[in-house]
Amino acid sequence: MMADMKRWYLLYTKPRQELIALANLLNQAYVAYAPQIEIRKRTNQGWRQVRESLFPNYVFIQLDDTQDNWKPIRSTKGVNGFVRFGSGMPAHVPDTIMAQLLAINIDQLQAELTHYPKAGDRVMVSVGDAWLDALVQSDDGKGRVAVLLSLLGQEQSLWVEATAVRAAAT
Repeated sequence: MMADMKRWYLLYTKPRQELIALANLLNQAYVAYAPQIEIRKRTNQGWRQVRESLFPNYVFIQLDDTQDNWKPIRSTKGVNGFVRFGSGMPAHVPDTIMAQLLAINIDQLQAELTHYPKAGDRVMVSVGDAWLDALVQSDDGKGRVAVLLSLLGQEQSLWVEATAVRAAAT
């Protein structure tokens, strides 16, 4: 009996159809992976919690090179095809990289990505190409925060987009 030859491959999906592709692959009994996260994002209706793919337009699939039927994958709803490189053959994802991806703690990653600054937080504010140290004073609930910056020996209070703020190094 031959050893299990399962490898991970990367599928390119149709725009915003990662979950459709994933559901259809799983319904066909394939092993597939498409991590999702919830983040706070500005939309036409203001700031909202939205669920997004961690890897937009991609789904990972585990296949046996000799045992699995690859033909139905091409016509699976939501799937465009395999990611291929120079040889034209579907490129496999190295086991070491997949092990790291599968080990990602989505809850922890999500918490880091959705940290919203609150009054009293020490932060760094993006000003052009520079990051300046600041203190959060308040927020307007619409994606902007008031920060206190020390510029040219004077403290200045200004409103900035929350996306221009990151946690200060401790």
